[in-house]
Amino acid sequence: GQSLLGRRIGEIAFGLYASMEYLAAHGATPLPGSEGEGHRLILSRDETGLYPEVDALAAMAPQAAVALRTDNRTSQLAAACAGLGIAVLGHHVAAGSGLVRLDSPPLPSREIWLVQHEDTRDVPRIRAVVETLVNRMRAAAGLFAGRDQARAGGSAVG
Repeated sequence: GQSLLGRRIGEIAFGLYASMEYLAAHGATPLPGSEGEGHRLILSRDETGLYPEVDALAAMAPQAAVALRTDNRTSQLAAACAGLGIAVLGHHVAAGSGLVRLDSPPLPSREIWLVQHEDTRDVPRIRAVVETLVNRMRAAAGLFAGRDQARAGGSAVG
């Protein structure tokens, strides 16, 4: 058959991140209140709504300058680490990078789905991979959600 089986196995939450150097130079003024004046943003090139979390940042900070536009998440991370501006990153991407999570309203999240062909459901090696992926995603749920990460101002999330 041509049927697909899918199940939601997790969620990616996003936050606003900047380097300590950037914050020292530009401050950690909350964006919704400041309209982004004096800040620089790292945004995607896409303006079709495919990145609602990035669109939310742009809407929060209409007065901010755009430092960089790239659809590559690795480049966004590198630019934020280099102090170019504020980026929207998945919490799992920013973890361990040395970036500071900024206070902000909740940003749109993304669901993670695992989809497989129905005919592979009972194949032992495929089932083993599926179970491993599901278990790893379940174990990493806190990382993807951004729980227990410090924010600017020193408070922990979660």
